[in-house]
Amino acid sequence: IETVPLVKPLHSGQNVYYAASRDDGDTAKMAEGLYMATVGAVKKIKIFSTGGHGTALFERNPAFTDECITWLSYILNNN
Repeated sequence: IETVPLVKPLHSGQNVYYAASRDDGDTAKMAEGLYMATVGAVKKIKIFSTGGHGTALFERNPAFTDECITWLSYILNNN
């Protein structure tokens, strides 16, 4: 799937949070590329040195759950 074309039409009022781990192949580089390609939306990125793939990020980095909740709360209360 070509993902960069999917983030280019994002605009203000839309929000995206990219998260990846450097020990999960090229996903950290891909997330960084998507972050840079996202121009109009509110965006945030978190790159872990370790953490694995998908939901393993939460298991291996327990504080990340609270970070996501804080970000979502901010987004919900400011939109």
